[in-house]
Parts: sequence; structure tokens; C-alpha cells
Amino acid sequence: MNSRLILSMVLACAAAVAQGADILPQCRGGAVPQAGPPDTALFVAIDATTPLDAELRHQVMDYIKPFLVAGNTIAVAVFPSAEKTPQPDLVLSGRLDTPLDSAARGALSKSLLARFDQCLLTQKQMARQYTAQALKRLFDTATGSTGHTEVMGSMRALSQAVQASTARNKVVLVVSDMLEHSEAGDFYADHRRTVRRVDPVMELRTADSHHLFGDFGGARVYVLAAGLLPDGGKAKPESDRRAMQLLQDFWSGYFGKSHAQLAGFGQVELEQPMR
Repeated sequence: MNSRLILSMVLACAAAVAQGADILPQCRGGAVPQAGPPDTALFVAIDATTPLDAELRHQVMDYIKPFLVAGNTIAVAVFPSAEKTPQPDLVLSGRLDTPLDSAARGALSKSLLARFDQCLLTQKQMARQYTAQALKRLFDTATGSTGHTEVMGSMRALSQAVQASTARNKVVLVVSDMLEHSEAGDFYADHRRTVRRVDPVMELRTADSHHLFGDFGGARVYVLAAGLLPDGGKAKPESDRRAMQLLQDFWSGYFGKSHAQLAGFGQVELEQPMR
């Protein structure tokens, strides 16, 4: 694959990122047989109202990198404050193609094989580059606002895309304080300086009455930055362990009722590795 073609692919993908479209060139098609369903679909949802420090920003990318491999798909979405809409905005998406088996390779010309193999390498490079750039842009514009925030509404909307995925394995990474502040509930206390000790059973009933459960199609969900509170434009972890346990209990129940498993829940790191 010549340098001019690679440059054109890079420019096309840069434009795609700006439009929230697929970021990766497709290597299969034409004489190259199409692949089956993705192995794993990773969905990353960023809460625009949750500010992260530099260490947490790098950590988010570190959690994502192992999933940027052949056979997987990546989608990154941002959900803004509910003054705008709880509907997450797709920032980027893409699929990394799988290598060809020996039989398929034997049926193709050497020149076509060389272009295909180069395309796979370009895909992987672009996946890391544009995912990192998109995350940086989102983190840099995080507001740290404790205004009207419909986390449950955003999760319900996100679940539609997750449920529709044909991937064998569905993984969701939510980077959010997970503090609802809407008609369906207020998870803040002390003038929004601390996390309220919620009643998970009562809050789940309220969520049900507002029709806020979704359908994640059996996905595993990991939450990072739970309970982070704005502090001068940055963020500080909530120190009330009881409040954090009740918050986790609520979201465990919420995702359970939304056909998902809360597999990890943390403030500054995940206790369990994403898989």
C-alpha cells in the first residue's frame, strides 16, 4: 500500500472522526471474503459532566487498548448534561478486521494479500490514534457541572446500541460519576458536595415508574469514576464508603434489571480487570 493511499485513508478517517462516523478503513470486501460477527464489541460511554485528572484519563485509554485487536469493534459515545439531551452522541466507531485463514489467503494474488496485510496494520494504528484523540477531546471539554444529569436516561439510550450489536461478547465501559440529578432522583447531598446515601430498593422502584430500564443484551458493564465530585474544576473521590456501597448496589440492580451484569465499579480504578 503506497504512502499516498495511506495518507488518503488517514485524511478520510480524520473527517469521519469529526462526523462521529466509522474511523477505520475496511480491509475486507471485493475479492477478500467478508468476516463473520465481531468477537467483542466495546462500547465506551463518557459523561461530559465528570472531570478527570491526568492519571484517570490515561487509565481509561489503558483499559481500552487491550480491546483494540483484530475481530473487535469499538464505539465511543458522550452523554452531555440533560439540559441538552440524555441521548448519547456517537463520537467514533470502527471495526478491526480479522486476518485471513490459509485457505482464503491461497485464493488471492500476492499483490492483493500485501494490500490486505498492510490494511490490517493501518487499522490497528488508526484505532489507537483516533480513539486516544477522541478521548482527549472529550476529557478536555468536560464541564464538571452538577446540573441536571439523566444518567439513567443515557444508559437506557446507550443500551439500544449495545443490544443491537451482533458481537459474541459485549462490554461496556462507563466513565461517569453515576450521580443522577433529574426528576427520577437526586443522588447528591449537602448542596451537591457529597453523595447521598440512597435507598437502592426505593430508587429502583422510581426508575421503573419512569421507564428508565434498558436492554443491554447480556453485556458486562464496568463503571469508572463513580462518586467523583467536582472540586475546583477537577474531581475528588467520595470518602463516605457507605454512600458508595449503596450507590454501587443501586447500579448493580439497575443493570441487572436492564439485562446486563455490573462486572466492575470503581472511583479511581477498577478492582477487576475488564474482559
